Amino acid sequence: YISGHPLDSYKIEIENFCNYNINQLKDLPKVKGKDISIAGIVSNIEHRFTKNGKPFGTLTIEDYHDNITFFLFGEDYPKYKAYMTEGWFLYAQCRVQERKWGDGELELKLVSLEMLSEIKEKKIRSVTASISLSNLNSNIINSIIDLSKQFPGKHNLKFIIYDEEEDYKVPLRSKKIKINLDYNFIIKLKQIPFLEIKIN
Repeated sequence: YISGHPLDSYKIEIENFCNYNINQLKDLPKVKGKDISIAGIVSNIEHRFTKNGKPFGTLTIEDYHDNITFFLFGEDYPKYKAYMTEGWFLYAQCRVQERKWGDGELELKLVSLEMLSEIKEKKIRSVTASISLSNLNSNIINSIIDLSKQFPGKHNLKFIIYDEEEDYKVPLRSKKIKINLDYNFIIKLKQIPFLEIKIN
């Protein structure tokens, strides 16, 4: 991709809600028993029929590192058929299990599919910025206020002020300031010195 990867618009969702990339799923025994969340763009689909005339499909999802193909048989095919559109961005939750037919061979089984664009609405409520009391100053406070004015929205902006010497933390939440939690906001927020950022 000459002008950036299509998934770049979803870096917040991928970095905070995906625990694997597709390349890490090539060795299935290593991830057996794990709850797996991945995201990617639909790069290929096929609608086909078995020898007995039953419909099934294949859905290939591609991320920054690799691609993987899901074979959708039985009730899975109509369940996920609506998501089988090339170019769509999907968030997939999966698990590794033994195939129904086979000699203990493992497969990556879809547990759920969602539009990646809906993950921010469903899962993200706020961003929390933590900072040590010893590092807090008026420049940092003003930088945060100015940045929040550049990105107004509906997400909560929270703070944790902590003192390592006295071993205490004070959680704070801005009631007046709401921000739009997009990737540009996060990049600029991380550029403010001494802040530790967490998406909630």
